[in-house]
Amino acid sequence: MDVMTALRNFEQLTGKPVTVLDSKIQDYAVTVQELISEKIKASQFLLSELADILSREFGVSIDPLEATPEWDFLYRMMEESPIFRQYCQAAHENPMIQINEMDNETLELMIDLLRLDSSSRVVDVGCGIGYIAEWFSDRSGAHVTGIDISPYAIQSANDRTRDKQERLAFRVGNINQLQTAFSGISGIDTIFVLETLFASDNLHRTIGELNAFLPADGQMLFIANQHIEQPETQSYRLHPEQTDIALAIKSLGLPLKVIYLTQNKLRYLEGSIALLEQYKAAFIEEGQRDFWAGRILYDRKMLKRVQGGLTRRFLYHMKKVDSK
Repeated sequence: MDVMTALRNFEQLTGKPVTVLDSKIQDYAVTVQELISEKIKASQFLLSELADILSREFGVSIDPLEATPEWDFLYRMMEESPIFRQYCQAAHENPMIQINEMDNETLELMIDLLRLDSSSRVVDVGCGIGYIAEWFSDRSGAHVTGIDISPYAIQSANDRTRDKQERLAFRVGNINQLQTAFSGISGIDTIFVLETLFASDNLHRTIGELNAFLPADGQMLFIANQHIEQPETQSYRLHPEQTDIALAIKSLGLPLKVIYLTQNKLRYLEGSIALLEQYKAAFIEEGQRDFWAGRILYDRKMLKRVQGGLTRRFLYHMKKVDSK
């Protein structure tokens, strides 16, 4: 299957128009074909990464968040698969079920930076099935509201934490429709967005809207990757003060602290790949070959990018500026 056929199939599966504006899209033919051959399904996280690259570098317009049923498929698999649970807990070195790269060291760093307590009211944008939101609430006593695009994830999080409703709540929402997503949530003093800002269709607007939900002494924390494709001309974009997110934050006049997390990402990827190789037979036996193949493909691709100086990972912590 050639790349154009793959893209047309991609368009049909996602229901989103795909416009190729640059012949360099052929560089991603293998990735696109991998996604098509697996009919996306549990490789939804690959769809999001691909969408980000295609939109940023080649002008291909798709919205990964509109493939909501595929996120539901992934979250259901994560909860129902014993081998995924075993892999996930080993990869992250904690009992939480998650698809991101949040290791214990990063979580403890967030605890130190945010200094939450029982009076804190927090919103986690892109919470998935809510394990990280629950962990922060359990550790600090803070009231945490989680928002995610997947109805399945939100229902699962609410069901699991039913006995903690006095300090945990979960609702369906879209990062590109924040006014609706945040409607009725009051008293917010902290917002964090972990590996979800890639889905924003306008970083300046999204960060500005998040900022507006906070009081004068409120705080935000983001964790995200910064990618480049041409190190000869784009390497400056990997500087902590020159990333896309840093520039968007600074344009709003917000004081900013940036912490380098690339070594954490490198360690996570190396460990994840080793575990996936170790558990390959178990994934296949459980019928999760598609997920296993998609995950190890993604991790190997990202490890190559990190080692090649094309991807860096950062934590951004900022306080709102009172404009009054």
